[in-house]
Amino acid sequence: MVHFSRNPVWRHIFILYCLTFAVILPLFTYRLKFSMYYQKLTETEGEKKLKNENNARLEIVDRYALTMDSKIIKSLLHTSRETDLSVTVITALRHSSSYKAKYLTQVVWTLLRLMLEAPSRDIHLSLQLSVCNVDSEPERHKEALELSSIVPVIERFGNNRKVPYTATVFEKEKQDYVFCLKAAQKSNPRYILALEDDALPNEDFFVVLNHVIHNHLDYKISKGEKTMNMDNITYVKLYHPERLQGFISLESERLPELFGLSTVLGTLLFYIYLKTLAKKTFSHSTVLLVLISFIIYVAGLVIAIGRPNINEVRHLFPPYLYGYTHAPHCCTPAMLFPASGAHMVTEYLEKTTCYVGFAKDTALFKFVTKLGHTARMVQPNLVTHIGLYSSIIKQAS
Repeated sequence: MVHFSRNPVWRHIFILYCLTFAVILPLFTYRLKFSMYYQKLTETEGEKKLKNENNARLEIVDRYALTMDSKIIKSLLHTSRETDLSVTVITALRHSSSYKAKYLTQVVWTLLRLMLEAPSRDIHLSLQLSVCNVDSEPERHKEALELSSIVPVIERFGNNRKVPYTATVFEKEKQDYVFCLKAAQKSNPRYILALEDDALPNEDFFVVLNHVIHNHLDYKISKGEKTMNMDNITYVKLYHPERLQGFISLESERLPELFGLSTVLGTLLFYIYLKTLAKKTFSHSTVLLVLISFIIYVAGLVIAIGRPNINEVRHLFPPYLYGYTHAPHCCTPAMLFPASGAHMVTEYLEKTTCYVGFAKDTALFKFVTKLGHTARMVQPNLVTHIGLYSSIIKQAS
């Protein structure tokens, strides 16, 4: 029989729980987004914070752009090698405010920098970069026009091409996506990466992509051996909203991940406690209950901190700590397509009409689930969504 009142271990555990969940976490995580203790900023404070972060990124990009030799960029983008990966950045003019966020500029210059650094980081991919301007009046998208002197810019409605009637902005967005995928296919790359203009690549972007392409798409590890991949992957998502990445989810990997993390760290914590603070040996029943208490403690701790924040640890050791799982429904800021997948997706989307409640990400999810195709997702995100809001939803509303 376990005597809770007489055993000091329970006082220790009670103090640990109280200090952690009533003092330490509320004190240190109230500004940590996606934690249970997060105190949301006011709309004015939040917008000011985002603008300050955006201005800091712009300063870095501007300094880098000043030091970059245009000849080096041209040699980078004009290669005679067969293209492994064609990166296209899909953009349209944003009607936000007088504030010039210059998301497209940040994304393009970050991609250029990472592409130039690729050989030194042991990345064996022949890369191509272009901007796909889908604004109905391309000449008014000054940011894209300025970048056309640096990278190739493709215009959907250039040369006075007529803008077709679309019933909703969701249908136009889908048609824009199809156009840009088709344009990227013209150079016959093995893979196409479609980025939205506010999806800023992380520092380990091409490191992880290189690993995904060579170890999950071209080949796969089966029974300890590398073999040709015959899974026919349609696409790989490189971004999923952090608010949908929590442990409590219907996604198949989340609860096992929580259980595994809690068990391993809880057991480790239990062992440390036994070797440091425990003053006497316990009965078998007490040992089991104390171990379970530590496992529950760790589970509560990681849930309180938030899975998106826990996942940030994976960025420290790219690409080996990254997860490769089934792709969920939302969203499409960063999508990697094998050439065959891009062809199938464009054919399907051309025959599909999008509308409110059935945007292109929903159409893509239906394509892979209803028609028996395969889609994957890389975790954590390889891009950061830096847009202040979704221009599509704003227009639709």
